[in-house]
Amino acid sequence: MSSARFLLVYKIALCYSAASLNSLDAFNNVVLDF
Repeated sequence: MSSARFLLVYKIALCYSAASLNSLDAFNNVVLDF
């Protein structure tokens, strides 16, 4: 695998994990608020 492709995959994985963490945080806020 070329380094450029690896960086692209890494960025996508990072964005995906950040998005899932944010949705999890929002879910926790809703549960705590409820």
